[in-house]
Amino acid sequence: MSATRITKLLKRGKKTEAFAELVALIRQDYQNPNLMDVLVQVASSMANSIPDSRTQLLCGFVDELVRQKRFQEAVPVASYIYRYKNNEPEPNRLMAILCEKLQDLDKAEMYCERLCTIQPQNANNFAYMGRLRRAKRKMKEALEAFNHAIVLDEKNEGLLTELGIFLFEVSAYDKAAEVYAKLYEHHPNNEMAAANLLISYMALGELDKAAEVAKKADTHMMNNGFYLDAKAKVLLDMGEVEDALKHSERAIKLMPQKDTFKATLSHILLMLGRLREGFEYYKHRFSKEMIGGVLMDDVNLPTLEDKKDVAGKHIYVASEQGFGDTLNFCRLINLLLLDGAKVTFSVQKQVKTILEGFLPDVTLIEKTDPVPEDADFYCPLLNIAAIYRIGVEHLPIMENYISADAAFVEKWDRILGAKKTLRVGLTWSGGTATRHDRKRTISLEKFLTALPEGPDYISLQKDVRDYDQATLAAHPEIRHFGDQLDDFRDTAALVELVDFVVCVDTSIVHLTGAMGKEAWLLVPFKPDFRWLMERTDSPWYPSLQLLRQPRPDHWEQTLSDVRQKIQDRYEEPQLTKAS
Repeated sequence: MSATRITKLLKRGKKTEAFAELVALIRQDYQNPNLMDVLVQVASSMANSIPDSRTQLLCGFVDELVRQKRFQEAVPVASYIYRYKNNEPEPNRLMAILCEKLQDLDKAEMYCERLCTIQPQNANNFAYMGRLRRAKRKMKEALEAFNHAIVLDEKNEGLLTELGIFLFEVSAYDKAAEVYAKLYEHHPNNEMAAANLLISYMALGELDKAAEVAKKADTHMMNNGFYLDAKAKVLLDMGEVEDALKHSERAIKLMPQKDTFKATLSHILLMLGRLREGFEYYKHRFSKEMIGGVLMDDVNLPTLEDKKDVAGKHIYVASEQGFGDTLNFCRLINLLLLDGAKVTFSVQKQVKTILEGFLPDVTLIEKTDPVPEDADFYCPLLNIAAIYRIGVEHLPIMENYISADAAFVEKWDRILGAKKTLRVGLTWSGGTATRHDRKRTISLEKFLTALPEGPDYISLQKDVRDYDQATLAAHPEIRHFGDQLDDFRDTAALVELVDFVVCVDTSIVHLTGAMGKEAWLLVPFKPDFRWLMERTDSPWYPSLQLLRQPRPDHWEQTLSDVRQKIQDRYEEPQLTKAS
């Protein structure tokens, strides 16, 4: 095999054979600089057009191999070019791309760093660096690279769009709003600019600013599906549910293929109490296009779609989203059992033990356990509601379907000591995984305004946020147990031992409702769909009372009402005794 033979093959029109022999020769004789001329010949013969320079030609040739996903052939060729042309930008770019395609992100980042050094004024290079670092979950360094790209080209439409998406992904909503405001200013007809600016302001709770953007964008974006979908979300947050419905339906009419729009519609329908339609559309929550959307488990089974397929089958049901969703919807598994299914239920480790007594005929496994080999169908837990067409008028209430473990109740009864006064369970903050946490969580300092003196306050929080730690330490009247709450059996025992629970919208309210214990739920102005609109009771849990926020981000009146209700309850026994 030699360079001469390759040249002869080219003259005879055997381009494919010539290329194959060139690759083999490069691998054998990597240090032979004379192969560069042969490589140029091969590239010229196989290129559709001849670029201006040898390097452009060679790199264009490798680009085409990458486009065709011929990575194993492209690697030796690109490496050979890089050996002799590593002071030029294109060979470094190609090496970075190839390493990225082959999942070697460390080397891809190294080549990209060289590329940025060679071309320090090229914004696209720094944007590429940002993408690589984001893929490596080096979020701080990724943000630095994206920001530098914008400094180099501050009006670049693509860069602004990409930076905005990244900022939203890392929950930097204030910075995302700044970026999308700039994008909308410079590119007002960009189909995503106004939409994402609305979503950013919504995430910040700045609905007045969102309304100002909508006032301007309505003049030229009403035929844009992305804008209509975003505005529907904002209208839903503002409590204008019927208008939200109209915008959402129009967005889907314009772009019926967009699953993300159907996910928006599902929340609106569910909020309106149209559960049958809402849960059907809610299947689109798994769309891969949704930033921060729900991830579907990677299960090699057909997904259960119809209840006629249930009888006699082994259904693998997987919990999803938070603990509250598992505690709320686990009752629906009984519908599968009643139709003759065998069920394996994959749940979070923390709730597995509390469900064992409720679901004795179900095989409970943890999320990390393997899927049963004999399972016939896969079913995400909340899909059962769609399969059985659950409606508000016939929710499977099943009061008191979860019970506290007697041994744990005894343990916590000893820890709490003799009950001398009214006992109130408290939860004031949720988990930070959801971007909606800002709407439901209340700082402990503010929450304290709802707590009159006298009752015995029992914290049901496992974790306390940093900004609440000092406040909690300064109020020993709130008994907090933190790390002693190993799983939900401990929490359930505490719930059993209090008179009632005052809580924000977290898994604790679902545990309390499932146990049939009285709870007062502080519902944000834009509630989770389970709490519907305007109602003060819950069709899911008869023991719940809903105390609604009168307007976004204003808890004062709600907390004042809670204070009065606790005071009234605290004084009840004394009044009765006095009469």
